[in-house]
Amino acid sequence: MEFINKNDIKELANPGVVSRQLLNSENSTSKRVTITEVHLEAGV
Repeated sequence: MEFINKNDIKELANPGVVSRQLLNSENSTSKRVTITEVHLEAGV
């Protein structure tokens, strides 16, 4: 199992939307997988 440091997670934001790239080729040994968590405000 691979552990990703919180400081290595990129956070992207637009009005009403926040996304975090939890796993990507820059912070992981996996080069073909990206996992993104997305939070939307109600009504967006």
